[in-house]
Amino acid sequence: MQRSAGALSSMNISADLTPAQKTYLDFVRALGAQLVLLGHAAHYMWPQNFLANGAVQTIGVFIFFLISGFLISYSVFTKRHDPTYDFGSFFIDRFCRIYSAFLPALILVAIIDGLIVADPAYQWRRDFNLQTWIGNLLMLQDFPVFQVLRRLGMHDSPWMIAEFGSARPFWTISIEWWIYMLFGGIVFFCVRRGGRIGWGTLFVLGLVAIEPLYHFVGGFDNCLTILWIVGLGASVFQISLPRLAARGALPPSRRLYWISMGTAAAGTLFVVGRLFSNKFHTTELQLGLFFAIVVFGLFFALGCVKAEVPRFLGWALGFAAAYSYSLYLIHHTFLEYAAVRRPDLVGSAGSFWLMVGVSNLLAIAFWFMFERHYRHFARWAKMLRRKARSAPAASAVS
Repeated sequence: MQRSAGALSSMNISADLTPAQKTYLDFVRALGAQLVLLGHAAHYMWPQNFLANGAVQTIGVFIFFLISGFLISYSVFTKRHDPTYDFGSFFIDRFCRIYSAFLPALILVAIIDGLIVADPAYQWRRDFNLQTWIGNLLMLQDFPVFQVLRRLGMHDSPWMIAEFGSARPFWTISIEWWIYMLFGGIVFFCVRRGGRIGWGTLFVLGLVAIEPLYHFVGGFDNCLTILWIVGLGASVFQISLPRLAARGALPPSRRLYWISMGTAAAGTLFVVGRLFSNKFHTTELQLGLFFAIVVFGLFFALGCVKAEVPRFLGWALGFAAAYSYSLYLIHHTFLEYAAVRRPDLVGSAGSFWLMVGVSNLLAIAFWFMFERHYRHFARWAKMLRRKARSAPAASAVS
């Protein structure tokens, strides 16, 4: 990205994202999915490589939750003054965004795993059944109740729903889903109504909060809900920029730029130091927070510059970000299939890079067929909702 002369002369005091910030967020979204792919591809095809130690995919998941927390909350907060945007609209947006790819992915996993389930090398036979498929459809994979029972010593049972078949990355999708529902419930039923909620709503919010609370205090990677909240906090700061500037609470843009860059640089040193001191153990809150410092330090620094994003770069990163969710959903199943069918491929750098390339191509095809239509599905669902709500009113008038 090129900076024009005097790029730091005036900061972005708008809540709107600059082109540089949008491109940066696309880059980070795409990077998170690619890191997860690299880690899993190394595990299957190049196990002797350092990428197979599990660290890179954990970092990818950290990025996934940080950016999700920012983007979802930013989207809702920018619509806070729109009285027509209620929980129903929020639910439709989130449902169509998640399930436009998630449901086809569940079907695809059932088909691909069905081709190899009889092979002795297939690893996920216990979780390849209709009960687990339905449980995943309902976002109950690795639900906290199951995890607590296991920690209390109860033997693993088929009704303790795990990820369906080879779709091992699906564990994060359920966490995201329940965080969305809790966030939406708090914003639309608590904040907008000034805290005036009934016992029934409070009970539902309590049920929805089970998964986010579990991953607030522990759970996989020990910090995912906290990282989502950090992303939410960054969005609040972005939204508050005009108000802070009007109060004189912000430093001059040049100083804010260097503060943000210095923060990101310090965060980078913290990440590197923590990785080496902790022998590349990554499933911890401390490391996740250090990554948050890097990610959002750079983000706010870009808000202080007038940067022209080359058209091709913006398009390429936007496209990579667009299919990153599809890549995340289906890559592990493809890797499992390749490892079972072609065990001779395991153990070489060439096979590793081949799987990385093919996984991306398959994800692009999957995105083209399914995920890219989510906005169309959302518009259609909202139209049906408006018609359903207007029908009783029309009947009453007639």
